[in-house]
Amino acid sequence: HNLGGIYEMLGDDQKAMDFLAQALSIYMGVYGENHSSTASTYDQIGQIYYKHKMYDNAESFMEKSLNIRRLCLGECHDEVAISYNNLALLYQAKENYVAAEEMFIKAMEIHKSLLGPDHPSVATIMTNLGGLYQKRKQYDEALEYMVPALKIVEDAYSDDHPTVVLYRYGLALLYYEAGEFGKALPYLKNVYYDSLEKTGPEDRRTTYYHNFLNQLYFNIMREEDYDGSLDEDFHSFNRNTIVTASVVDDSQ
Repeated sequence: HNLGGIYEMLGDDQKAMDFLAQALSIYMGVYGENHSSTASTYDQIGQIYYKHKMYDNAESFMEKSLNIRRLCLGECHDEVAISYNNLALLYQAKENYVAAEEMFIKAMEIHKSLLGPDHPSVATIMTNLGGLYQKRKQYDEALEYMVPALKIVEDAYSDDHPTVVLYRYGLALLYYEAGEFGKALPYLKNVYYDSLEKTGPEDRRTTYYHNFLNQLYFNIMREEDYDGSLDEDFHSFNRNTIVTASVVDDSQ
């Protein structure tokens, strides 16, 4: 089992599958089907199938893992929550959004029960659920989860923690897709200046954020009720910098 995990980390999924299949056979012989080690191996094999977009195979192994974990560990256990979350991501990839939503909510409720409502693991599931709604263009529902998820990680980590920055970028994208450009602006500015400070102006990611910000400013300034309040902010942002072509599709 451990060797399978090592080969997976090294990118050799075929060898990983070979060792995991051997481990599964051993666990089945020693412990039987209904054992946590068997469930863990089923899940790991399912994850490799998922990575290679072999979704039906992945679903078979991941559902077996979930059923065994529920039987052996009970419903309210962190490994059961992990199985629900993994299956939710799989169902989302298969565009079975109703099943994905159900699994995300179950995972979230278990984490809340075990860890409390303000734990970063809860925020992770909330962000996943918000991403599902965003994919379905249910922006109000997405915001109901992604805004409080950001608050949780802001309270848990430092202001420049990578998770905090990632969640802010996620909210900027969500507001941008929803056409609420003014609300996207402060989040994207924070992400841009964080990248500028950490990696410098020539970094590819910093350049991307810079171009995205320019696009956002342009979209705001083209709005019918724009009052000119961001003109100085926009010019200050671009002072002594080179404005390049936008990397964001304005057709959104």
